[in-house]
Amino acid sequence: RAYSKAAKDTIDFSDVYMMVPGIVYSVASDYSRFAALQSLIESHGGTVEDTAFEENVTLTFSIPAACSEGFLEDLTEAFASVLSAEKIGEKYTKQK
Repeated sequence: RAYSKAAKDTIDFSDVYMMVPGIVYSVASDYSRFAALQSLIESHGGTVEDTAFEENVTLTFSIPAACSEGFLEDLTEAFASVLSAEKIGEKYTKQK
């Protein structure tokens, strides 16, 4: 009984994700746009995988492939074409 209750509690309290095809991008930005860029990525179901703080901030992140086109359009609109995403690969990514 104790084992089955512990197993049930683990499942009940865990996050469940579906793995979906995704696209990995990299975007370099100045520090003033960092928070807005990070928020935009997250609003499209993206996951930031790496952040490099140098002269500029470079974010490497994955976006579900189904959300990719909308993300690129919103990136262009939100940052007046100043920022652009470079596709650097494909992989499966989490989607809640």
